[in-house]
Amino acid sequence: MAGQHIENLDMKRGVVTISHTWDGTEIKPYPKGKKQRHVPVLPWVIERLETPPAGPCRLTHKVGVYRSGLMFPAARGGARDDRNFSQRVWAPAVKAAGLSDLGVTIHDLRYTYASWFVQAGVSLSRVAELLGHASITTTMIYAHLAPVTTHDVAFALPAPGGANVGQTPDLARVTSLHYG
Repeated sequence: MAGQHIENLDMKRGVVTISHTWDGTEIKPYPKGKKQRHVPVLPWVIERLETPPAGPCRLTHKVGVYRSGLMFPAARGGARDDRNFSQRVWAPAVKAAGLSDLGVTIHDLRYTYASWFVQAGVSLSRVAELLGHASITTTMIYAHLAPVTTHDVAFALPAPGGANVGQTPDLARVTSLHYG
């Protein structure tokens, strides 16, 4: 998010277009996975955003110039440095929460975000899209968190009485599969 400009946020629709990344030197015209994506932003998040000062961000862009400042500028302007953020904000928060001994990293926020979506029943393909994964295989690490409900099983395996084809005695001769 360090390379995102405020003009990429549609506050009325509640969507941010992730289209840039900050590499520590310049803003590149592609994010993780090199594909632009659209991520919903909840109203309570938009309400808490501080609008950066008007005008361009004044950072070097590999391609193009943007009319607006960065969505999340550093305290003194420019792009946030994730190492500085980790030292000044993240590490003290982890310590205050009593989590220092667990090896918690800033990337754990991303894992938590994805895990909560999967546990809430959001499809893995949608989670992959939100995270910007180029392959669903990357997102499969969260598959074990997906809840399976009676509704899911009933949807996949409807009662046989509802079949729209005639049943014949031939089905009695079908041998079931046995494991082991």
